[in-house]
Amino acid sequence: MGENDLVCILFGCSVPVILRQRLGGPGNSHFELLGEAYIHGKMDGEALATFDADALASKTQDFDIY
Repeated sequence: MGENDLVCILFGCSVPVILRQRLGGPGNSHFELLGEAYIHGKMDGEALATFDADALASKTQDFDIY
């Protein structure tokens, strides 16, 4: 995992994943999926269970994953 990589919870995925931004830098939504990440207490859908609908909507971001 690199300095600017992101650990994300993707809808439909039960484990956190690591994304790396591609081409163009900040503001660009193109990412490469590096793989799964282990985060204690955030596996098997536990991470999304901690948010109510409004909080979840405010933290949702779209990604283009390649």
